[in-house]
Amino acid sequence: MSPLNRACLLAELLVGAAPVGLFLGSWLRDHLREEQGARVEWLTPREQRIVADSQTKQVIATYRLLNAGVGNLVLGEVTTTCGCSVGSIDRRIVEPRQTATIVVEGDPPDAGSRDVWIDVKTNEKAGKQTLKLTMVGSTPLPYVGHYSGTIQFGAVEGDSATTSFFIDTHERGDSSPWAIKAQPSCAYMVVREGGVEEVERTEAYVVPRRHFTALHTRLQSLMKIDCTVDLLDGSSLQAPVLHIPVRGTVRPDVYAIPTALHANVDSSTATISLDISIQWKPGLDLEITPQENPLVACELRATTPSRLDFRLTIHAENPRDASEIKFLFLTNHPALPVVEVPITIVGS
Repeated sequence: MSPLNRACLLAELLVGAAPVGLFLGSWLRDHLREEQGARVEWLTPREQRIVADSQTKQVIATYRLLNAGVGNLVLGEVTTTCGCSVGSIDRRIVEPRQTATIVVEGDPPDAGSRDVWIDVKTNEKAGKQTLKLTMVGSTPLPYVGHYSGTIQFGAVEGDSATTSFFIDTHERGDSSPWAIKAQPSCAYMVVREGGVEEVERTEAYVVPRRHFTALHTRLQSLMKIDCTVDLLDGSSLQAPVLHIPVRGTVRPDVYAIPTALHANVDSSTATISLDISIQWKPGLDLEITPQENPLVACELRATTPSRLDFRLTIHAENPRDASEIKFLFLTNHPALPVVEVPITIVGS
């Protein structure tokens, strides 16, 4: 390589090294700045599981941290993800090699557990520290931890109805399954046990999910299903450990959807149009006729094999007054000759 070429190459290297040097210098300053700042080191586990005190029914968790850095650690607000708990801190400024204590007090469920996350704001680069607390109720094993909620039959058409539900229990993993029994309080209702699956297992307990099918027979038109399924401890069969509500409505052979109409009117809209359908069980040969009413004009809009859609047009004589109209549909059903639809008009 000629002397001229070597000189050019050296110049290029020197020019290219300048931005690299600037970058390395900036990175080194930032790295040293971080090393010289505060640094959180936890002296207790960041995730804790605590069983409630049998007397107070409360949980108290303590978390301790150490400032392992060389600058002051500034602690800010302590927030939790559940209104069932509250956190506090004993000091806001933690000097190097000093400690701080965070206390979280909570109300767990009577049985089962609830997870709460706690955020602690700091002047660290991350901005916050996150802790976890699992609060366990003081009710001893076994107990019901969760279930599918109200047993809903919904709107029933026919002489019988079935629906399913489940119950999660918390039991000892080293003992025999809990002998529970589901007993309905409704007449002509039975509950049949289905399969069992394990949804959770820990060193302390196992959670089996029990499936059930509820069957209700001898349903009658216009009745409401309103009772309970009581969960009994199979060893005593005395006081229920859980009452599960059972709800449903049995539709008659002929019914209106919706069952009632409501309208708000003012002086500028004295004429109201409302839609309603008359439906019946498939297979019935029915004739539906709206009864003449001087206050309501009725127009047939659509027809299907088991449904008629109507539009009702009502003229409110005095929109400022509340009034109620009972509009009737006449049928040839021997047990349900009339379908009554109340219409409530409220003036503004």
